[in-house]
Amino acid sequence: MPWRALTRRPAQAATGITQVEELVATFVSAEEQNFSMFNYVNELNQEAEKLEEQAVELQRELQRSRSATADEDSMRQQLVMVRCTPLHTHFASH
Repeated sequence: MPWRALTRRPAQAATGITQVEELVATFVSAEEQNFSMFNYVNELNQEAEKLEEQAVELQRELQRSRSATADEDSMRQQLVMVRCTPLHTHFASH
């Protein structure tokens, strides 16, 4: 029995396709679809990585903003205390 007949039989049994040309065409089509899906998954992974990087940068920006706001609040409190201190000493001395 030729080796081609031995290798064709399991493929024919698994797919139900008896014509070699049809079997090859089906295989090529499936491979093209798999490659297309592989590329799509890679694109999605790249997009997910970019989104994760953006999220990290936004978290950093938020932290910097919170820190700046806290610094501004502290400066306001110090300014109020500086402005009020002369009033307290003025009233306390009279």
